[in-house]
Amino acid sequence: MKKYILIFSVFIVCVLIYAFFFHQLLFQQKSFDFNRRPPEEAFLYDYANILEDVDEYSNNYLKGIKDRYEIEAVIISIPSLDNIRTVEEAAVEILNNWKIGKDYNGRGIVLFFAEKEKEIKLEISYELEDVFTDIFCGFVEDKQLRPYFLGGQLGIGLPAVMEELENRAQIKHQDDYTGKIISGLDDTLLSGGAGAK
Repeated sequence: MKKYILIFSVFIVCVLIYAFFFHQLLFQQKSFDFNRRPPEEAFLYDYANILEDVDEYSNNYLKGIKDRYEIEAVIISIPSLDNIRTVEEAAVEILNNWKIGKDYNGRGIVLFFAEKEKEIKLEISYELEDVFTDIFCGFVEDKQLRPYFLGGQLGIGLPAVMEELENRAQIKHQDDYTGKIISGLDDTLLSGGAGAK
């Protein structure tokens, strides 16, 4: 009887070890690296698995912005900042380390989500700041995305944001604007006259 118990115990241990390693291989998480962009050519990197509903749409839309307006924009979600950096530091680090916009005269945009902290940051490269202003970025973060992010409905808020990004990209691309025109657009945002509600 002891022999059967020993054989059964060894069998159970082997099954558990196999199951553990099989599970690790089958459900491996994509690893996120602030210092290096993944090799695949994508515009959406959803490490927090919160953007599945808009994955294909977002990749296609952002590719269109790159092709039409020569602005590289990426959307990134991570599970947590792990109290290592702020959302602002994380977005700047990604913009710089991943060299977003480098091949487009420094014209890059990072839309960054930290799931656990429910933080959002729209980071704009210096070359785009005259059109993609702090007021515009704040509007996108606080008014257009935060309510949808907190409600688990990014699939509703994100398409409206991409339209706003494209509108500003078009203005930048046409290169027919003044500071006064951009200020007027920003004033419209502040008065509640644009975007998803």
